[in-house]
Amino acid sequence: MFNKIARVESRYPWSFWLIYYCIFLLSIALFSLGYTHLLINLHPTDVNSARYLLSALIQSQASIIAIVITLTLVAIQITVSNYSPRVVAIFLKSPHMYLIFLFYVFSIGFEIITLQSISGNDGVISQNLEYLVSYSIWLTIFLAISLLPYLRNTLDGLNPEKIALGLIKKIDKKFIISSEARNNYLEPIFDIIHIAINRYDLPVVKNCLKDLSEEIIESISVSNLPVENSSIIKIYTQHLRHCAQLAIDVNDEEILLDILANFHKILIYTVKITDDISSNEIIDKIDQIHTLSLDADFRKSLRKIITILDTVSKGTTDDLGKIYTGDNPPFRKANYSLTSCLEKIGKETIDKMDEWQKSDPYFKIFDYTIWILKKISNYAVSKKNWLAINDSIRRIYGIGKHALDSNQIEYAGWCASNILSIWKDAIELGVEIFNLPNTEEIYLACLVTQYYHEHPPKPYESYSSYSYETLLIKIGLNAEKRGLTRSRNFVVFTMLPEFKKIEPVNLKIEFEKVLREADETDERILLEIKAAIFPPG
Repeated sequence: MFNKIARVESRYPWSFWLIYYCIFLLSIALFSLGYTHLLINLHPTDVNSARYLLSALIQSQASIIAIVITLTLVAIQITVSNYSPRVVAIFLKSPHMYLIFLFYVFSIGFEIITLQSISGNDGVISQNLEYLVSYSIWLTIFLAISLLPYLRNTLDGLNPEKIALGLIKKIDKKFIISSEARNNYLEPIFDIIHIAINRYDLPVVKNCLKDLSEEIIESISVSNLPVENSSIIKIYTQHLRHCAQLAIDVNDEEILLDILANFHKILIYTVKITDDISSNEIIDKIDQIHTLSLDADFRKSLRKIITILDTVSKGTTDDLGKIYTGDNPPFRKANYSLTSCLEKIGKETIDKMDEWQKSDPYFKIFDYTIWILKKISNYAVSKKNWLAINDSIRRIYGIGKHALDSNQIEYAGWCASNILSIWKDAIELGVEIFNLPNTEEIYLACLVTQYYHEHPPKPYESYSSYSYETLLIKIGLNAEKRGLTRSRNFVVFTMLPEFKKIEPVNLKIEFEKVLREADETDERILLEIKAAIFPPG
């Protein structure tokens, strides 16, 4: 109830307060009429008393209105010096000062006219004048009472959080879009948030962004034109990104985490309504923030960013809409931006690590990044979405290639094992990955594995539940069983011969391990594959 009244007051202040004051004035008029009618014969007012009373009322009201205007100007000056000149518009657009001034002028004028109407020096005033004097008294009391909401509003003008929240309540879709070409309506709100960030005032930042995000979400919907939603999101995320920059500049990661939480909230909603353009805009800003966070060594923020990307990449497990559906995913742009951001994070975390060390906090970020890309690939495989399969595998390959170029062999091996694991899972599902439009990526990814084996770390450490030889043997086995000829031939005639060149003895040992676990059918296929690699004699 009170929230609805507050929202009406914020969006239609002039109408709300004008009706409020008019109702109050009418109530006072009716009350004074009844009061005077009852007491007029009991306590008649003499002429001189009426004159003194009206003179006192006029002087007191003139003094009050002068003090009120002075205090208002002082409050405006304090607010401008503490926050931003743009906040002056809040006071100028507020109806309180104008209405209070108007009603005080009306009251003083009414009392002056009533004073001039009193004639003579002796006796009591007439019945009509008695009504007018009584109304003047109650009007003065009403105006004194009406100063309470005015003073509350003025004091709220000195509270940055209440200023911002008052502005936030006025937001709607049409106003934001119309403000894009003119003075941006969000600027005064973010002026206050920027100052709160510089003062390390997390509660103000948190509450303002929370309410602002809720209003932005209410302003966007599936019923809007895509350009309307993207316009709103573009304006909002530009400001949020600047807030993130300020939080990093003042070295306050807690504020940055809260800013990212608001990005997360908006992104979840745009994904839910299947808005590719808006989702892409948000992910692009998150991508920019991840670079800033990495430069500032904000590891919690980096992990938060990856968690955000993970959340919107799930698609099937969360009620966020399908990120991939068939061969034409509704999130082409957003998905591309998402995987591109993950690739950048993977590459940049490699640059932050000097040597292979799983305990390094950046390794956890690196591993989480690869895990998300692998999860996207596996889901895309299950949907036979070749576009998404190709994109996610290409990102993992890009990270691995960067590791090779940086001479970080272990990280290249980690990427290679994940690509081979995706390939293995696809074969088990009967999906031929070599239907991809860009199959050289798989081949180059396999070259990462070759390079890794040519430069093994010391001491040797396995990066998967199987050795690479075992993984490839199982891929070849399952590809043969499911009739996936292209994958089978690639393993038998390209990959395994390369491993034979590197470590022939080790490859034979791995064949024997797999054979010991195989049934009769698998054993026959494995022996055929082994014979192709190691011809008899």
